[in-house]
Amino acid sequence: MTKLVGKEDWVKAEFLGISLGDKRLNKRAVTIASSLSKNPKGTIPEVCKKWADIKGAYCFFSNKKVTQKKILAPHVISTLGRARLEKVVLAIQDTSSLNFNNLLKTENLGEIGDSRARGLICHSSYLVNDEGDPLGLLDQEFWARKTSEFKDPEKRTETDIKKKESYKWQKSLQKTHKLTESLDQTHVISIADREADIFTFYEEAKLMEESFIIRLKHNRRVDKKSRASNDGDRLFASLENSKPIDTVELEINDRSAPNRKRTAKLELRAKEMEFNAPRAKSMTKHNFRLEKISLTVISVREIKSEDKAPIHWVLVTNVEINSPEQILYCAKCYSHRWAIEVFHRILKTGCRVESIRFDDADKIKTYATFASILAWHIHWLTYLARKFPENEPTQLLDEEDQELLRTAVEKQEKKPKKRGRKKKLKVKDCILYIAKLGGFIGRKNDGFPGPEVIWRGLVRFLEMKHFLQTLQQ
Repeated sequence: MTKLVGKEDWVKAEFLGISLGDKRLNKRAVTIASSLSKNPKGTIPEVCKKWADIKGAYCFFSNKKVTQKKILAPHVISTLGRARLEKVVLAIQDTSSLNFNNLLKTENLGEIGDSRARGLICHSSYLVNDEGDPLGLLDQEFWARKTSEFKDPEKRTETDIKKKESYKWQKSLQKTHKLTESLDQTHVISIADREADIFTFYEEAKLMEESFIIRLKHNRRVDKKSRASNDGDRLFASLENSKPIDTVELEINDRSAPNRKRTAKLELRAKEMEFNAPRAKSMTKHNFRLEKISLTVISVREIKSEDKAPIHWVLVTNVEINSPEQILYCAKCYSHRWAIEVFHRILKTGCRVESIRFDDADKIKTYATFASILAWHIHWLTYLARKFPENEPTQLLDEEDQELLRTAVEKQEKKPKKRGRKKKLKVKDCILYIAKLGGFIGRKNDGFPGPEVIWRGLVRFLEMKHFLQTLQQ
């Protein structure tokens, strides 16, 4: 178990071996990360206590030797170390945007969204195990999107995939393959949502022998005689016309109350299909390396549901499927895709990365990398109580912090102080107290607090602790 947020030891461990070309820069990187871990929402003037430290931090981000890739490198090594202990890990890809529309003088920003707001695009590859425990970042890219030259559908179709933004999925897959080659005893499965439903992605994965589970978007024709022909069945219809393999009951989170469980009755289908390379005339200019790929399409549909939005996932995978249990396992693996969305929310809301003020986008990228490593650690903390509920919380909080947390919750709930010997806290008690600071009520039927309310409470607790430390100086 690694050291947790608020403890300098975890920062030193996560940045062990950082190489910025100067020992002083290496030391400053650890100092900045440690300061941010104590006050995740704070700006540089807020988290750096002395003028010399504030000036040193700004000089650090202005130094040409300091780059986003070099800051991320030691964390990636730590992530791979944690992955090596797992039998299966999921490399989840997703894209988010960082809005800096108010930084009018900041250079090298680009367009985000349809509103022409200014900012950066962030594409992350996030590693979790098959239980959903966050292991860390495997890769992260930031870029400024320029006005698209490919808005015309015909021109976009003609353009090589490597020149388009959608190439990010393949590029990240290639990096995953390269970085995880040393994980001999660990099976790596790439996970992505509908945007990655691209033939060239499947082609790349096939040639590199990389496993994947992707949610389907396109109702393409499958099992065609040839790439150019217009025969074959539509994918969704072909799948729905096949016989259900099994009907199972599964306990899942209730949409109306994520901390509560409900039993869903699921109908499972799976069918092997041949995906052909795109047939459009303009696609003849593309250098496809494979004409067709055999893949398994999975349907997980909830039946007889009172939920307004019953589950219905259509997934495609090259993972071997021979039983209903394997279908469910693939669906379970895909269900952990939401972990990267939680990570991005922590990055933007918990660490307030969009509130940073710099005059150049490269400095923002470097700062956002620090914040991303911190966001992962806060996310990891939310799983601690589920994993080790009865453990002593010494790696989470020292005795002084435990007492501060207990006092803060008692004052919030207006509970009178109890005399005599106080109950010794466990990990689950500390996490519950932290969640209460984040707005968790903790009623009998509320279930266990979710990730978002825990990290909200944690950020509030760290801000409280930082304020008290400032008063004592």
